[in-house]
Amino acid sequence: MKVQGLLHKQKSGWAVELPLLLIFTQGNSKKDAYAMAKDAVESLVEKVGFAVAVHPGEGNEFTLSATDDQALMAFILKQRRAASGLTVREVAKRMGSNSPRAYSKYEEGATKPSLEKFSELMQAIDDNADLVLNVVKRTA
Repeated sequence: MKVQGLLHKQKSGWAVELPLLLIFTQGNSKKDAYAMAKDAVESLVEKVGFAVAVHPGEGNEFTLSATDDQALMAFILKQRRAASGLTVREVAKRMGSNSPRAYSKYEEGATKPSLEKFSELMQAIDDNADLVLNVVKRTA
């Protein structure tokens, strides 16, 4: 799974935006901006061994990939839910469940959702969310 990022040239450097992750940071150069994006995600996920790689793209676009998609998905769910002001119980209820524990397992990273389930979880958090994922099959 790759997450899209954008760079924006500023007077004093480069602003970094990771919209899906709700992360914004900056760097003095493009290289520094990529390093700041990588550091921000790794620091916020707070999981031993979790790492991201930056993949520069065309123009000012780039993507991030993670060593652990499950941890990245859990972080995205938690980040988006917190930003929406919803509780775990409220998200579970929106999904038609009386068990907040079922939803919280995804947010804790204890259960890895399929892409379809991940989309459903994101819609429960924000029914206006337009989720676009760039999924790349990994080869051994």
